[in-house]
Amino acid sequence: SWFRTADDRWLYIAPVGVGGFAAVADWIGRPRLFEEQRYALPIIDVAVAREVRAIVDAAVGAIDFDTAVAALKE
Repeated sequence: SWFRTADDRWLYIAPVGVGGFAAVADWIGRPRLFEEQRYALPIIDVAVAREVRAIVDAAVGAIDFDTAVAALKE
């Protein structure tokens, strides 16, 4: 999915498998996000998927592109 950064640039994040989603959650500072019952994987409820998208959107939107890319490389 595409996410807009604070400096109005776009970042594509495509988590693969449970480990990929866990890595994204850790990266945005919510390492236990998918441990919460509502967000347990696999997410089959579209409304819940949209909530997760909004959480990641907010996190990515709060940082600039270069910071986001540097953090993803760690």
